[in-house]
Amino acid sequence: MNESNLPLVTVIVPCYNHEKYVETCLDSIFRQTYKNIEVIVVDDYSKDNSTQVINEVNKKYNFKFIKHTENWGLTKTLNDVIYNHANGKYIKCIASDDFLTDECVELLTNEIEKNGNSFAFVYGKAQTFFYDKSGDVIEKDIIGKPTDFLGLYTQRENLIPAMSVLFNRMHFIEVLGFDESIYIEDFYIWLTLASKYHFGFVPIVVAYYQINVGTSMSKNNIEMKSAQILILTSIFNLNKDKIPPEVYFYEVSRQPVLYAESEIYFLLKKNQRILSLKKYVLNLYSFIKYRRVRLITTFFPKLILSYFR
Repeated sequence: MNESNLPLVTVIVPCYNHEKYVETCLDSIFRQTYKNIEVIVVDDYSKDNSTQVINEVNKKYNFKFIKHTENWGLTKTLNDVIYNHANGKYIKCIASDDFLTDECVELLTNEIEKNGNSFAFVYGKAQTFFYDKSGDVIEKDIIGKPTDFLGLYTQRENLIPAMSVLFNRMHFIEVLGFDESIYIEDFYIWLTLASKYHFGFVPIVVAYYQINVGTSMSKNNIEMKSAQILILTSIFNLNKDKIPPEVYFYEVSRQPVLYAESEIYFLLKKNQRILSLKKYVLNLYSFIKYRRVRLITTFFPKLILSYFR
């Protein structure tokens, strides 16, 4: 790619209480082999010394720094920057406790550019680092695999590491950006974009994902699973021509506890309820063996009452 013709890439770094890691993250961005990059850092009202560290690093690199006077949350922060501050054709978001390989932006931009506007996003592999309480690395793994829309919908593992993604800003805006009411904002936006556009994969590690470091914004496991069911239902309702009903029913019934406590069953049509209930009962049986009997008191009363509505 001719350097004089490089499309602008905006790299956004949201930071919340990552004073120990944000400098490493920023150093990795400014080491990029890709040379047409705009960097925007946002501190979301950190309670530690993150803003002081960022200000010191900014003396070295001179990037745009936005400081919030209250906590906005991740999705609202990213939407604001992408809509109101970013100038790039492409957007790269990276949490302030993660970091990039030197060729990350170049590899991802080359891949998306050669496919034109038909591609909404591209992603690569990510190296994970698991830490114990003392800060020592206890495990390493590589995540990120090639997939298609249906494969992403039925994911069994992290197929698309968020820190490895680069996306087209125009397509992001066309689908109305991150939904601030959705708990797993990245899973929802990738599915939404993948349902409308093509996307690509670079089979190389392009980012590093640090887990259990300080006050990283980790998701609550139960809330994540609940949100996943709602996302799968929403995407299915919008893409019934692409997702077989039996795939949807299987996916939402894989978590009997959450399925029983949700309203999904009662939102289905009569014939869909029968199929869904069969899947639910099969999964329920295995859970009962582990004494999760509260499912019976949660779901079946709702089931009976629904027919008297």
